[in-house]
Amino acid sequence: DLGEKIGGAHMIELRRIKAGIFDEKNSFSIESIETAFKLWKEEDNESKIREILIPAEIISEILPVVQIKPKNLKQMLTGKPIFKEDIIGKISDIEVFEVFAAFLEERFIGVYKKVDEGDIVGKAEFVLN
Repeated sequence: DLGEKIGGAHMIELRRIKAGIFDEKNSFSIESIETAFKLWKEEDNESKIREILIPAEIISEILPVVQIKPKNLKQMLTGKPIFKEDIIGKISDIEVFEVFAAFLEERFIGVYKKVDEGDIVGKAEFVLN
């Protein structure tokens, strides 16, 4: 649009400095990632790759979170839907969202799509196990 207004233009570079909660200042170069991966693979040294990897629990910064009861954890880790009785707290906390994250205390369980199928409130989109 700008090029049309000034009679022509072209772009040499486009750089994304922020995407959601992720910022360029917290990013790593491809070379750093390759080095960390090589150390991990060849020397069984996880220290560098752990500096780079972001824990799955970061999802709580992006999606609404529900806490689940521990009684059905084993089944949930295999993709069992979330029922009203599985949730600690109010279901109304997630009613306005299409997708939400499920946690058992600090442990990330998975991402669920909201459904309204009787007692089922969410179906697994992704489960971490």
